[in-house]
Amino acid sequence: MKSRTEEIVQRAKDGDPQAISLLLNHYFQIKNIKIKVVRKNSDLQILLMSDKLINQDSTVKSIRNGFLKLQPRSVGKLRLYAKQIDKEIPDWTYEIDLHQAESIEVKDNSFKEDNTQSYSVLQAEDFRVSGEQELLYISLAIAGFIALILLSVSLGLILLVIAVSAFWIKIQQGQLLGDSVKVSSKQFFEINSQAQTAAKRLCMKMPDVFIKQSPTINAFATGFLDDRYTVVLHSTLVEALTQDEIIFILGHEFSHIKCGHTNFLLLTDSAENFAQIPFVSNILGFIFLWWSRKGEYTCDRGGLIACRNLNAAISALAKLSIGRELFEQMDLEALLDQRHEFNSNDAAKISELFGTHPSIVHRIHALKTFYDSPEYKKLSLNS
Repeated sequence: MKSRTEEIVQRAKDGDPQAISLLLNHYFQIKNIKIKVVRKNSDLQILLMSDKLINQDSTVKSIRNGFLKLQPRSVGKLRLYAKQIDKEIPDWTYEIDLHQAESIEVKDNSFKEDNTQSYSVLQAEDFRVSGEQELLYISLAIAGFIALILLSVSLGLILLVIAVSAFWIKIQQGQLLGDSVKVSSKQFFEINSQAQTAAKRLCMKMPDVFIKQSPTINAFATGFLDDRYTVVLHSTLVEALTQDEIIFILGHEFSHIKCGHTNFLLLTDSAENFAQIPFVSNILGFIFLWWSRKGEYTCDRGGLIACRNLNAAISALAKLSIGRELFEQMDLEALLDQRHEFNSNDAAKISELFGTHPSIVHRIHALKTFYDSPEYKKLSLNS
């Protein structure tokens, strides 16, 4: 007959959060740390509370080593939240991936953005799709050639489009402070944590992130030739997506910034609410369509590097296409098979040439190909 201790250990190995909480509280009792454990799908959320600031390094090391020895079944990630009893906001958080046996820090102890961190590990060229830069240069060359042909009048209009759009970007960024909610450690804590995770894995400074009320599932990045870049998440997207799906979307939009796309998006029709000058804006938008589609493939790669979850990346793209409720009824394999029908339909292939984004079925296929490549495995381990 098993003793009570053996029963608790066995329950903990089975992933029982109450049993795990008992073991953790027993271990940390000498340090006057109280612990609560909540299970969410395959993840465990662990809240550590004490009268004083909890040492992050030693606590994380103890919990990580303990779980690696315990090896609880069906537990994927540990999300640690450490706070002082008399405070509402955690002093620090940490994420431990038991499957990969590696730890990824989400925030520093002061719960502020780390502006001194080096962001040189992962470069945009490491995951940029082949041909994207070349198409950008070709598009710029064509635009310049047309400007030379039409001489000063058209050149003036093109410069006017750029100037007006750049000014409008700054106006929009200012409006976001008044009409949308800025994500921070005090506002939408989980989204802020996900944004910091995406930025860390992409080796870049986290841009400002806003949530804007909108009935459409969408997000976009904006900014022009300065350090002030912004990513906007529509409220419906935040409500519809899971944590890893949101990290994929954030990683995708952050990659637009990291790869310098936002400086040229105002020349395409993909930029939201930019100032448009009839005919001139349409011509410029069409010239940059090929590059725009390549850029989306590049940023999908960045999103996958950020979330490290192929299924979440695919489901996020599917929800962009059909919405959350219908996604629950959708056969994903049938959607993937739809790509073959798309490629055999000449009208469908031609229609994609007029879009700023590749088709969803092509984007999902490209993601799966990248995920299976040695290139992804190398980048995901190093970032």
